[in-house]
Amino acid sequence: MDTLLYKDEYQGLSQNPQKFLDHSLEILSNVRILTKTVASGIFKQF
Repeated sequence: MDTLLYKDEYQGLSQNPQKFLDHSLEILSNVRILTKTVASGIFKQF
């Protein structure tokens, strides 16, 4: 069920490149924030 929903969303995104780009940038910024948080947490332990 989830894979079907994902497939539909993916098809929608592939038809709308701008939306796909925004989605990718959003994921990248979230990953960057997460990496910073984890890195600062590790540095605080040392």
